[in-house]
Amino acid sequence: MRKIYLLLQQRSLLFILFLSGFISTSAQTDISIGTGTAGNSSSSYPAPIQDWYEGGRAQFLYLASELSAAGMVPGYIDAVKFTVTALNGAGATEDMVVTIGPTSATTLLTGTSWNTFSGPTVSSASVDYQPIVGTNPISFSSSFFWNGSDNILIEICNGDPLNAGSTMYTNNASTPWTTGLAFNGSHTYTSDNNGSLCGTTLGFENGTATTRPNITFSWTPASACTGAPDAGTAVSNTSDTCAFAN
Repeated sequence: MRKIYLLLQQRSLLFILFLSGFISTSAQTDISIGTGTAGNSSSSYPAPIQDWYEGGRAQFLYLASELSAAGMVPGYIDAVKFTVTALNGAGATEDMVVTIGPTSATTLLTGTSWNTFSGPTVSSASVDYQPIVGTNPISFSSSFFWNGSDNILIEICNGDPLNAGSTMYTNNASTPWTTGLAFNGSHTYTSDNNGSLCGTTLGFENGTATTRPNITFSWTPASACTGAPDAGTAVSNTSDTCAFAN
């Protein structure tokens, strides 16, 4: 009887530890990168939520060292957020898509050259995005797993395919940025009457490459890997990914 009681105690303790571990690692946290307070005007760049031109393509680079210094460890990113300090009369950014993924780049290319992702990406839905003053969240279709070591590339593109025959521009919403980076943190190309610029290979540098919008990542840390590996059927599922300690 005493052995059965001790066994029940052990199982109860393990269950409580499992629950506490799950609760402690499942809370979503906002991780902010960038400390600048000034930002783009109604017509200047880089501007993550742009509508001064009818179409645009922009890439923003956030280094793993910056994410780690801000307290981020391997985990899941479900959304990004940009703070808008002024609308400037900005209307909806037509057919805007935001994509997140890993990159091996430590500085962005310029001109007609664009950086590529080094692994799987996740995108938001294509929407006519109307910014508001304050926090502007943009959710991804599924969680992006950050492994704790890759740099992160954010790409934002937009443009209605029918804009060649219509006027579809207003102004850029103002978003704080950080200037004087030691690397190229942004790359922006914009134009009118060219439809959607998602994937365009056109380009010139509209804005300063060492200036980058501040961003907030909505992030949930991965649970720590524990116990001995259990061999079985290999299944690819990012929701089962856990963080390995170094």
